[in-house]
Amino acid sequence: MNTTLTTVLYTSKTLSDGTHPLMLRLTKNRRIKYISLHISLDAKFWDFDKSRPKRNCPDKERINTLIETKTKELQEQILDFKTIDKEYTLNTLVEKASRKVVRRTVGDYLNDYIDRLLAEKRVGNAKTFQELRTSLTKFCRSLDFYFIDIDTE
Repeated sequence: MNTTLTTVLYTSKTLSDGTHPLMLRLTKNRRIKYISLHISLDAKFWDFDKSRPKRNCPDKERINTLIETKTKELQEQILDFKTIDKEYTLNTLVEKASRKVVRRTVGDYLNDYIDRLLAEKRVGNAKTFQELRTSLTKFCRSLDFYFIDIDTE
């Protein structure tokens, strides 16, 4: 099922200064999730038909840039999920898109984890992971691959 992204001025909530929060509305399988853009606007500056700020809106360019950036992040994450053919919920989509993932190889991760265990003086666990590293190196000939590359095959 496709996921749709729409920018909305959330008029159901009125802030103390009379403005309304600007939100991204995600819809998938008839489920809706709102993500705040941490900006509020007066309704007179919002074009409800085009879901964009009007021409007379102060900081229109900055608001449009923020909307495009957030939308692009979410669309890239949706595309990532589709390319690996992975099912996702709106919650997992938001979590993945908001968290910047630093990709590390399995070898780098194991080395860092072993070093951290040794620093904590957890030598027994460190030896277990050293043996895991050795076994994986023998099996794969190299630990220069990512966790996402590991599957049942």
